[in-house]
Amino acid sequence: MLKIGHEVVRPGKYQGDDSVTIPIPEELETVPGIPLNHREVDWYAREYPLETMNISERASRDWANTIRDSHVEMREIRKEHDNLNRPLIMAARLTGDQEPTGEAT
Repeated sequence: MLKIGHEVVRPGKYQGDDSVTIPIPEELETVPGIPLNHREVDWYAREYPLETMNISERASRDWANTIRDSHVEMREIRKEHDNLNRPLIMAARLTGDQEPTGEAT
């Protein structure tokens, strides 16, 4: 039988339900909170404009487009993709420098 290290109390599934107590064995105990991997935090905390991918990967995109354009079907698919995404790209360019107006939750 495992020795209980501590217990976690969680609210019930629905409002008005009794709280649920979950016993945690000592073998599964770790440090409190969410463990941080600073390498991942640094990676995901970067702030780039939405259009950065089009700039940093431009040479790759130009090369891929020349390959795609040599095939009629792929050329049509790419044109349709560009036309569908044009409003999103233009909206991002027009509103990218605006500060948020909502309150953080």
